[in-house]
Formats: sequence, C-alpha cells, structure tokens
Amino acid sequence: SGGSVFLMARKVENAGSISTPGGQTALLAGDAVYLKSPDKEKKIYASEVNTSQPVLRGFLFEVRGNEGEASNLGTILTERGNTTLMANTVRQGGTIRATTSVQENGSVFLLARSGTISDDTTRASTTGTLVLTSGSRIEITPDNSVTAGGSVKMTQSRVELQGQTILMEGQVRNPQGQVVTQGASIQAPAANVNVRAETTPSYSAIADETAYASGAAADGSRFVMQEGARIDVAGTTDTTVSVARNFVQTELLRNGDLASNPFLKDGELVNKKVVYDVRSAPAVIEAATHQGYKDSIQTTAGERMAQGGQVNIVSTGAVLMQGGSQVDVSGGKVTFTEATVAPTRLLGADGKAYTLNNARTDVQIVGVSGYQDADATRYGNVYQGQANPTKVEAGYTQGGSGGGLLVHAPNMVLDGQVRANVIQGERQRTGVDARASLATVKLGLGMLGNLVGGLTVRAPGAAAPTVDWGNPLTAALPDRSSVSVDWFNASGAGDITVSTQGGLKIEDGANIALQRGGSLTLSAAGEEGVYLGGDITGAGASVS
Repeated sequence: SGGSVFLMARKVENAGSISTPGGQTALLAGDAVYLKSPDKEKKIYASEVNTSQPVLRGFLFEVRGNEGEASNLGTILTERGNTTLMANTVRQGGTIRATTSVQENGSVFLLARSGTISDDTTRASTTGTLVLTSGSRIEITPDNSVTAGGSVKMTQSRVELQGQTILMEGQVRNPQGQVVTQGASIQAPAANVNVRAETTPSYSAIADETAYASGAAADGSRFVMQEGARIDVAGTTDTTVSVARNFVQTELLRNGDLASNPFLKDGELVNKKVVYDVRSAPAVIEAATHQGYKDSIQTTAGERMAQGGQVNIVSTGAVLMQGGSQVDVSGGKVTFTEATVAPTRLLGADGKAYTLNNARTDVQIVGVSGYQDADATRYGNVYQGQANPTKVEAGYTQGGSGGGLLVHAPNMVLDGQVRANVIQGERQRTGVDARASLATVKLGLGMLGNLVGGLTVRAPGAAAPTVDWGNPLTAALPDRSSVSVDWFNASGAGDITVSTQGGLKIEDGANIALQRGGSLTLSAAGEEGVYLGGDITGAGASVS
C-alpha cells in the first residue's frame, strides 16, 4: 500500500493491469515530465473540507511538448489513491477504478495539456485533445472498511477532465439497432466532477476563473457528451443501519453538562448515565455535550455518500449534450431498520414521566429509571444501573441532499437529460427531521461569458437545433442556444438559475413547473432582456 507507478515517454499506453492501493498511478507523455507538490496549486486542488490540504496524496505533473500521447486501454486500480493521465492527447478507453474512505479519498485526473512555462511554479501553456471512448469507465466507489465520527470531515472523491476538446463517446449499436457497447461513463457517488474545455489551462477554482466571465465570443473549445454517455454522482442508496444506533448512552452527567440549567444541578440527573435519542437535542443538557454524543456515532464512507455530488462543466467555447446522454446529481438515501431500544425514563417533580429528549428545564428531575442508590461510601453515593423498559422504534428512510450541476459556456446545445431528484423520508415529510436539500441546476456562473448569443427555452414538442452528432467537435452550431423546458421540468431540480449575456426567451407554452419549495432565478444582460411566454408554477416556490 502507498506505492506508485509512473510511466513516462513520448507515447505511453497501458493495455494491461496496474494496481497501486493507497498510492498513485500516472501515465505521462511528452518530451519532459515535471513533478510538483499539490501544495503548489491549492486554488484548484484543495480539499473542500480543509483548503490547507490537497485533494490528492501524491504528485501533480506537467509535461513539455505537444506530440505526447497517453492512453489507457486496460485496467487501473488505485484504492484510496490517484490516477493521472497527462499529455497533449489523452485517450481513456479502458477502466479506471478508485475508492474513497472516510479518511482517504480517491481521485482521477485526465488532463490534456502541455507546453510548460515556469514562474513560481511550472505550469502548462496549452490544452489538447481528451477522448473517453465508448465502453470506457471511471468508477470511484465507497470503501466501507473504516468508520469515523461526525467530527471527522471527509474529502469527497474528485474527477478532473481538462482539454481544448473533450469528447465522451456514445453507445455503439449493431446493424439491428441493439446496443453492443455502452457509452463512456463516470460513476462516482457524491463526487466533485470538474470539466474544463478551454484553450488556455486554468489553475484557479472554477468560480474564481476570470476567463470564464470575460464576455468573449466562443472559441474552438468544446465539451461533448454523445448519446449514452453518462456522468453519475448521485448519492448512494444501499446503506442500511439499525435505528438503535441513534440511541446513545451518556457518560456520567456532570454539573458542567447542565451549566445552562442550574435548577437541575440539585436533581437526580447529576452523576447518572442515561440513554437518549441523539436525533433531537435535549433542552436540559448543553448543546456542546449533545453534539459530542451525536458526533460519537461512527459512519462509513458509503453512508456519507448518500448526498448528491457536484458536476461543473465549463467551456470557453461550447457545451453539447446529445439526446440520450445524462448527468445525474440526485440525492440518495440511508435505510434505518426497526429495533428494540431502551431510552432512560425520568420522573419529574410534577409526577410526569420524561426522557432526556423531552425533559423540561423548569421541572426538577426526582427519579431516574434503572438506578438505585448503593450504600453511602466516603466517595459519596454510588448508583447501580438496572435494565430500562424497552420499546420498538420504527424504521424509516432518510433521504440525502441533492447535488448540483453548473454549466457555463458561450454556446450550449443541451438535448441530454439531467436527473436531480431527492428522496424525502417519512420523518422528513412530517417535519421531525430536516428535509433533504433540493438539488441545484445553474446555467452560468454569471451573465458575462455565458450564453453570449442568448438562450431560448423551447415549448414541449418544439424542434431541437440540428447538430452533426457524427462530427460534434467540428459541427456548425446555431448562433443562439436553446433548451427544451422539459430539460428543467423532468430533472427534479429544486433550485434553477439561468443567467445569459444575451437575451433570454421562454417561448409561449414553455410552462415551468417548480418543485415544492423550489426557486427560479432568471437574468439577462442583453438588450432583449427576459421574455416570459410560459407559466411558472410551484407550491411554496419563489421566482426572481
């Protein structure tokens, strides 16, 4: 574990199998290869939970020369590690697998860039061609072999794609129309996937890159997803745990745990261990005490990955999604099974029974079930534990928050599908637990540089623009971008934002149906402004 395999030449091809668990595999093609610490590029490769730490363990690389070719036609496995392919021309035609645990994340970088320049740190000067062929797979799955408490923050899986042109090839059919090879796919639950199609390599975080918001017309950069190509960062749905895990026994409660409730310090809670439900915060103990017990629950990477991930697709040219392609940022779920539990019963001075969860700060606790006094000792009374009455706690489903999709480019053809659904479990629907956050879909980091020629939201059944999908990297594109209203309505996204440098026209009959409690934000910098021809509906939704 922790080893590295670096293959360096003007042309590098893997058609076999490479495994570097906890380490790094790199295919690097060019006239020269430069290694540098991830600390040198914190703006782009920093962990989202700790910006002082890099998102990968290992090296970053740069290559010199525009003739290099790096190809993976075989299998690369980097459990809790990193795989990097870098050259002016990068071809991913095989399988790349990684895993992410609560302590160590996995990452895959496919970077078509070269021609180094040196300043304080060595960087590339130009981008090249990146192809993910039909049948290729990138997978980052959860490693559930270790657990961690809530105070340990997990760095998410990371996938980085960069090049002047980036093509995710589609599915292949035989003469009878049957699919014989699946489209290129990226599947990484709860991951951050960044796609950058640009002529000059960016080394800033996407939200901070000024080139994307320069307002310039489209250049020759393109990102293309053909029919059957998929990017899937939807949350996991296969985690099952017992509801009994939520019932935690405290340590002996001390005066400090009741500091905000001095009235209770003379009661029977002091120096007692009690069992309570950490899903709700008791009023009678300190918030920090409660948080400590809540954080003590150990969870796996798979459970934490029940939330949807984030997909950012930016281009200084165009973004094209053919019909049948798909991006999925849906939330997942965790299933809690029924269990028999024994929360401690408390007796109030008012004669009523309580638990720690519903005990009142103005009612003294005069009895704690399951305890009886032992003989007094020189150390004070010693309390002996006894079994508490039991009850059956029902199981339930806990929905994970939805993720997000950002698309930013001067020109877009968005005929593919977006999935951005969330699951609201029983306790979430009734307000007992917080509802899962809705997924977000954003067209544009801001108005400048996005949809320079404007955007038309087409009514259902309206003709889509014609594109030569057989040659999508060179095909002529319409001057004005358009998208069907169904692209939004069928997605399940809760928060939708559209910003254009040109005008924004929602055609007559293009009715937008927002999710319950969702939002829609529309803005346009062009003289045409915003034309609203369709209805906007949504229970409890907001529009601006």
